[in-house]
Amino acid sequence: MDITLYQISCYLVATMLTFKAFYNLFLYYKNRNQIHLLHFAFLQIAYGLYILFFTQTINTTNPEEALIWKRLEDIILPIFGIFLILFVNSYLKIFSTDFVYFYILLNLLLSVAILFDFNSYHIGLLHEKKISSLGIIIYETDQPVLVNYLYVSRILTIFWILFKVVTQFIHYLFKNLFLFIGFTLFCANALLDILVTINLIPLPYTSHFSFLILSFSVDFFLKSNQFEKKSKEEFKQILASPKKPTAFSFLPKVKKIEYENQKKKFIRSKSILHFPIRILFLFALSVIWN
Repeated sequence: MDITLYQISCYLVATMLTFKAFYNLFLYYKNRNQIHLLHFAFLQIAYGLYILFFTQTINTTNPEEALIWKRLEDIILPIFGIFLILFVNSYLKIFSTDFVYFYILLNLLLSVAILFDFNSYHIGLLHEKKISSLGIIIYETDQPVLVNYLYVSRILTIFWILFKVVTQFIHYLFKNLFLFIGFTLFCANALLDILVTINLIPLPYTSHFSFLILSFSVDFFLKSNQFEKKSKEEFKQILASPKKPTAFSFLPKVKKIEYENQKKKFIRSKSILHFPIRILFLFALSVIWN
């Protein structure tokens, strides 16, 4: 089947996220203290892979190949959650270290369970989701109740992490309108995708568009916040540094020195003027005396 505009949009989003990830890796290479840039880069790579795997399940000629891509798609989502909490905690320090390690362990176990669960990804569980308006057919699988529970719990945990970010960072959200719009769009589209997954709404998945917007808004926020911190540090350094004398501070001393020099010159010139008069006076006295 021919590639559709919906698939092209997915490829474009994945490509842009990849370029943005490499750019953040370059910034981290220049400044190793900004560990959050490293986590943010891997977060973008994880979501880009998620979109890429999802795109391979659309309009495929071999449904069995769609099962492989669907498994990879389900594996990468918990990894996305890992880099999300690492990025959030490396920048905001919201969660304790023990909770972060526990969350990472649970997500890794879920990814390993999906990787080796051969009973949940076979042709008998495969079904089609048709969206005629876009001309696409998405191949999905019916998972057991336990797998669905674990999968949904990880998604809800991601929402909980985002909620903690909003509550801890609410003043920055309203201060930065672009960041607030990005968060709102991503959360709304992610909830909409859940409703699409359980077949309550006959719409395509759209969270990849909102995540791209959120990614740009977070990038803009990080750069503006870093510039603000740098400006404050430079201002503090200026205030803390001792005041150096300027050229204007020497003006009173220079004027005083010039005044003293002029005074000495005047006295010297005055004495020189009186010198001939004294000679004449002494000469007159000698003449009268003689």
